[in-house]
Amino acid sequence: MQDTKHGIAGGVEIGIGGTYYTEDGISFNESYEIGDVVTQAVYSLGKNKYAFVGNMNGREGPAISTSGGIFFEGHFWPKDFCPEAPARYGAFPSEKTWYITGGTWPQD
Repeated sequence: MQDTKHGIAGGVEIGIGGTYYTEDGISFNESYEIGDVVTQAVYSLGKNKYAFVGNMNGREGPAISTSGGIFFEGHFWPKDFCPEAPARYGAFPSEKTWYITGGTWPQD
């Protein structure tokens, strides 16, 4: 949450996947994304700006919203960049500096 009334949530187990935004801190609405989104990492960047890191329509990397989580614009890795390490988490210390990590978990 950015504050008590504004925030986003994301993940596979929320609804049918994707991201959801709130403007009242109580009810969440589905973001307007085109296609499938899988994320476990969402971030408030302040001033009604948000980010998620994950997979959108098979593309890996971060996506940024400047509309309070209603719309997101993807900034994805080149296709087939590193399929063995899908995008997982990020840090966004400034407008132009982003750190994105990738990886998988060991298989049993």
